Amino acid sequence: MDLGKIETFAPGDIVFTAGSESRKLFFVEEGQVMVELPYVEGVFVPISIVGPRQAFSWSALVPPHRHTSTAMALSDTRVNSLDRDTLLKFIRDYPSQGVVLMGNLASLIASRLTSLEAELVEVLRESQSLPDVIHVQLRLAPKEIKP
Repeated sequence: MDLGKIETFAPGDIVFTAGSESRKLFFVEEGQVMVELPYVEGVFVPISIVGPRQAFSWSALVPPHRHTSTAMALSDTRVNSLDRDTLLKFIRDYPSQGVVLMGNLASLIASRLTSLEAELVEVLRESQSLPDVIHVQLRLAPKEIKP
């Protein structure tokens, strides 16, 4: 069953931008895509490089279906893009395969989150600035315990 559509991107092509609607889940077949977070106007912080057999843009499956990052091809890249509606229909029509797909996607998201957490800890450790660490902790704390 062919669910996706092959799309190609040249080096420097933007696949999607932060804030745009997310309608597709992408699987890299060839090449690399850099996923970046906007930092300040015109400045982005790379958070991951996605290569063959890896997925990105899972915001397509998670409300509010908006990209929180920007993705840019680093090389000639070929991806298989799966439209959200087609993918959700597949999951409804073939629930056992849908469970496998969603389990794999959850594992991917968990792996990326673990990597980002490790990088954050390393950045905080290298900064050796306790007031900055405390400030970050206070910003991330639930509202009811913020000073």
